[in-house]
Amino acid sequence: MPDPAYLAQLSSAMQAAVREAQGLVDEGELGAPLATVVRHARDLHDILVEELGVGSRSVEDHTGGALATMGERLRALERYLGAH
Repeated sequence: MPDPAYLAQLSSAMQAAVREAQGLVDEGELGAPLATVVRHARDLHDILVEELGVGSRSVEDHTGGALATMGERLRALERYLGAH
């Protein structure tokens, strides 16, 4: 199992990136700055999924669905980006 402090740092950074991306959307940003932040958030999400072990029931139990929820928010931001 990965270091819990490392996982917490990844999670915090990913959540901050998603909040920043949403702020850019709220401000009407559709260009490179938004794409960069969304890509960074996706990279962090992918690292977390890999570190925790994809598809593991214990991972789902451990994260309480938070990782899946963040993935859904990221997909929504990526779709938004792709549509504009």
